[in-house]
Amino acid sequence: MFFISNIDRYLPIYLLRHLSRCTSSYYFRSNVIYPTMQTVQMSSCDSNAVLKADDVVFEDAVLETPCNYCKLLEFDDLRQGGRVQVAKDGTPFVSFIESFYGRPIPKLELDLGYCRADFLPDLPGLAETASQGCTFCEILRRDILSVWNKKIQDSLNRGVAESEKIERARLTIIDIEYKLQKDITMNSGEEFESRRPWFDMLVVYFEIDGSKDNIFSLHYNLHTQNYDPSAIWLNIRRRPIPLGSFSTTRFERLKELIHLSLHEHLPPTDDIYLPTRLIDVGTRMSEYIRLVITEQHQPLVQAKDYDSKRYVALSYCWGSGKDAERQLKTTKDILDNHVQGIKAERLPGTVADAVKVCRGIGVRYIWVDALCIIQDDEEDWARESFEMSNIFAKSFLSLCILRGDSCSSRFLTRPDSRTLRINFQSRLDSSVSGSLDLNISQSPTLGLKRWLFLDQLYDFYDIDKINNVAEREIGDATWNSRGWTFQEALLSPRKVYFGNYMFHMSCGKLQESEDGARFKDWTWEMFPFLAKNMDWINPWYKLLDNYCKRRLSYRQDTLPALSALARAYSDSYPGQKYLAGLWDSDIECGLLWVTNASQDPQSYLQQRKDEYIAPSWSWACRPCVPWWLVNVSLRRSFTREFELRKSEIITQEGNSYGRVYGGYLLLHAKIHQHLLNGGVRPNISSPWVEDKFGFGHVLHSNGNEYIAHLQFDHFDWSIDGCKRGRYEYPDWPVDRLFMVLLSRCYSNSDPPFPPVVEGWFGILVIKADDEDGFERVGIFHSKEYSFLGGRELWDGIERQEIKLI
Repeated sequence: MFFISNIDRYLPIYLLRHLSRCTSSYYFRSNVIYPTMQTVQMSSCDSNAVLKADDVVFEDAVLETPCNYCKLLEFDDLRQGGRVQVAKDGTPFVSFIESFYGRPIPKLELDLGYCRADFLPDLPGLAETASQGCTFCEILRRDILSVWNKKIQDSLNRGVAESEKIERARLTIIDIEYKLQKDITMNSGEEFESRRPWFDMLVVYFEIDGSKDNIFSLHYNLHTQNYDPSAIWLNIRRRPIPLGSFSTTRFERLKELIHLSLHEHLPPTDDIYLPTRLIDVGTRMSEYIRLVITEQHQPLVQAKDYDSKRYVALSYCWGSGKDAERQLKTTKDILDNHVQGIKAERLPGTVADAVKVCRGIGVRYIWVDALCIIQDDEEDWARESFEMSNIFAKSFLSLCILRGDSCSSRFLTRPDSRTLRINFQSRLDSSVSGSLDLNISQSPTLGLKRWLFLDQLYDFYDIDKINNVAEREIGDATWNSRGWTFQEALLSPRKVYFGNYMFHMSCGKLQESEDGARFKDWTWEMFPFLAKNMDWINPWYKLLDNYCKRRLSYRQDTLPALSALARAYSDSYPGQKYLAGLWDSDIECGLLWVTNASQDPQSYLQQRKDEYIAPSWSWACRPCVPWWLVNVSLRRSFTREFELRKSEIITQEGNSYGRVYGGYLLLHAKIHQHLLNGGVRPNISSPWVEDKFGFGHVLHSNGNEYIAHLQFDHFDWSIDGCKRGRYEYPDWPVDRLFMVLLSRCYSNSDPPFPPVVEGWFGILVIKADDEDGFERVGIFHSKEYSFLGGRELWDGIERQEIKLI
């Protein structure tokens, strides 16, 4: 095949081997030969099953009579080059080693040499061997038909003429392999070091119509019982999860992980924090729960030990529209009623299940925002939102509900577990026999990957990450896209994520799923921002970059939903003043934000008047995702070119980090207005000087000499008629446009070479209509030693007081 040599730098070597081995069955669309329906006898799994492929249910199926192809799934540790080794405790196990440039390394792919061809959309070959009793062929046929009907066929036919759309295709299974995972130790008390790889999944690679762009793979996670000899021999870490609802066994597993997490983060034994209100969940048989005022609730007042005062915090999605409106809330008129008691049947599904979890793990109290904050009391809402940094940071446990997208979603039920048991008998040690169980519960489309050979290539790291159940459930959850849950997750030292298939514990280095698999929690990577370190500001911009991509039901919550993190940050780095999402000590970089938005300028200016969220100089005033030039500071040094003489932020009473009603910065800075063409308008056009930051416009002198690159907050000038060489302006006050210098940027040079000024940075402002001050409308940078840019522009200008509003 001509394409094999072209893709050998993209595909793993084992996959190349089997591409080569199977080339005789590869054909392109133009010369595919499809069999007639008479050439292969159809089994009872006839073509009607195409529409009902997902209806087949397998629970604890066993591969008892595999076909000649699927006998290869019965793992042969001798054939795979296994070596018997003995652990420090005397336990024997098998390892798989290969040579890499003469150095022995663990093998991570154990290919089985599986190769067979079939034909879509019916897969008669798989149907035939399935009818003869091969359970894996039946499962594989079901899953391939599912992904073909739901995903692959549409993707291959996208943009193709109707007459050329694919309805039938040749499918070749290139190989099947057992995939091992190289592990990094996460348990407390152990160093981060490479460990023995563990059996992770079975991967099925298949190709459609002989095209290098149409290679796909399906993935099945492996698990077995902890008492099964193969668990230790092969290092299979995952354990099966009991069928049905949240059983006693699953509660015991949850309590086991909570106990392990105590080695990572010990609860406080003194200075115990309690929120203003909590929900007393009562006992397992209690018909009522009740809202308690912690300062007045005698069991809490009289308790001396931490266990009697610990509480759980609930992080979940309210939902939108009717779900949020119907949710049971505490308001001023029913506060006393909730203190008397709340009937459990009135609780929305998410809260009701959270109460069950508290009772199951033996924690008496839970904090739920809808019930513990008086929702129609602005003072109480501000005061409690201010306390959220303590509420989550000092909770015993946070329940993060990934399942569903509203408060009515139940999360303790789960889909039935379905497995295929493959018998295992070691040929290296006859005393070792057991089973490898394939998890076939998840939708096949979730386990489907497409191999591409350009920038979209999935490499093994990406496959491992995507097929990790925890990381996929967290990443895909509505909960993970909401603004309020961002700070709740970051501030919680001990979290349990409840997903569709299982729960996942995250506490420090302990990041382990219910089935025993380990995962990487994104909050652990971001959490060190609270540690004392010299580079304290860049982590803040990293937080903002993640936070601003999330959704809020109400724009007014932009700063309140970040206020707990801001307070925690302020506590960690005292002496910093918080300014509507920015910090005074880094304001010269904090003001250098950019948004990519297209909006009529008059509508943009009017929107800020109609719905005040933050001052014009704060990123929070824009509904778009911002990015910062501050990223450049990783390589360069910014020097402030102004004096911040005064700052004032008017916030909601009770939360100085929350909702903002007004504010200004008083700068002593250089300001410049460059009017040309008769002193009426600036000379602005599309860029013709190369710009590393991608700014959309350039300010020129009357002689078309470069002065600065400009980027406006509100819209793209190219859309609204500003063309190169012509100065056609939209109807907006460009005659009020000024440039305010904020900083110079130096390159970092190694001695003996001195730092070199690379650019001058600042904001674009206009005079406010009805206030004494300037509003921000954009950003600029000016190149040093370029025509009239840099010091040529700014050296002769005196500083003056400028009020930014």
